Amino acid sequence: EVRRQLKLKTGDVFSRSKLRESLKGTESLYSTIGRASVDVVPKTEQVPGENTVNVTLDINEGPEVFVERINISGNVRSQDKILRREIPLHEGDLYTLQKKERARQKLVNLGYFEKVDVNTQPGSDKTKIIVNVEVTERPTGIFSLGGGFSSVDSFVGTIDLAQRNFLGRGLEVSVRLRGGGKTQQGVIGVTDPWLFDRPLSGGFDLYSNTRIFTEYRYETLGAGLRLGHPFFEYWRWSLGYRASQDRISDLSDVAALSTALLEERGTHVTSAMSGSVGRDSRDNVIAPTKGGQGALAAQFAGLGGTERYVKTSAFITQFVPIWFDHVLSGRLEGDYGFGWSDKPMPLFERFYLGGPNSIRSFKFMQISPVDDNGVRVGGTSEVLANAEYLIPLPFGLRLAGFYDVGNVYGSGTSFDLTSLKQGVGGGVRWQSPFGPIRVDYGINPNRKPGESFGAFQFSVGSPF
Repeated sequence: EVRRQLKLKTGDVFSRSKLRESLKGTESLYSTIGRASVDVVPKTEQVPGENTVNVTLDINEGPEVFVERINISGNVRSQDKILRREIPLHEGDLYTLQKKERARQKLVNLGYFEKVDVNTQPGSDKTKIIVNVEVTERPTGIFSLGGGFSSVDSFVGTIDLAQRNFLGRGLEVSVRLRGGGKTQQGVIGVTDPWLFDRPLSGGFDLYSNTRIFTEYRYETLGAGLRLGHPFFEYWRWSLGYRASQDRISDLSDVAALSTALLEERGTHVTSAMSGSVGRDSRDNVIAPTKGGQGALAAQFAGLGGTERYVKTSAFITQFVPIWFDHVLSGRLEGDYGFGWSDKPMPLFERFYLGGPNSIRSFKFMQISPVDDNGVRVGGTSEVLANAEYLIPLPFGLRLAGFYDVGNVYGSGTSFDLTSLKQGVGGGVRWQSPFGPIRVDYGINPNRKPGESFGAFQFSVGSPF
């Protein structure tokens, strides 16, 4: 294991920088097993009459090191306990480098701090170490009143009121109102990530949405409850319940010719349970550069209400740092659903692709099976894959190149992995105070009759 940390091999040109890297790697190796006081001393001896040098590492492993004290500074609004509960180190624990790095990662991912430094200093003796956590807080509240544009909703007016660290206790409270020519939205959400001072997140959402599609008008009013709990190092399970009333109306002249849409017209009541198991090792949830995320999820509707269906999904993402802080990332996703008790999947729960977060050469929800009248009716299964290459630039900007591929099946379209929609293109990312803003243009390289050459996408947030 120690030899694997050595950057110098027999016959290599001697380099002091590689020697320093070898020392650092060896010290890190011992730190992972609690030997933070390891002493690694290099000795170099030149062979007389030759242009060669012998390198010897004198290693004194030292005793196991335990945490004597954890000091936290810089948190003006945030209570000490919301930082301490995220740190996987406690006074008296065996100190390891992995736990130190994991502590910083978890504090960064809270989103409360502009800067997080986790350093150490010697304790009262060689078996003790002091951990110093220094943070610089950032504003966690948002109040905005304005307008904007997205490739999904066109021009919209918004009112956003959110606080991710309410009262300095880590509570997340948000209110969003959005209105435009195609959509109206109202959402109230409250989340406590440490319910009853335990690592159990709980929350609720109240929402009312209206969206006008080319074929019909869709309105939904509902409420949801959420619970989640971490397990192992990066894993988490979640449970949820949702009750909603959905209404489909104002069918267009063409949509009125569709038997599938005529059957869906009217009011639907959904009572659904959901559950998921996921793993998230991303170094930063907003702009990840390494690690990945994956989840298996299922939703069951039929606990009352009028709808009877089951939906399942699975996805995995991975982020790999390459050279010069460039990042290569990818996603694989598959979804499947079906109705039961002689009820089809409702129109508003079926699968569609296209838009800023799926296949970017098509507009939002443009990829869908169609009926005999050419009306989009949604699918019962979908597959999706994305690859993205990111190049950092100054001022929080990044260039992106991407390739998307996938399709939606069911409702008369047979499952066929050789029949896939594609998108290739590029874009710009900006890490704004309100989150990542993305501008992309995707080209359809395998255009079929009736399909556009490409699509412009503008949105907030990461694509996956």
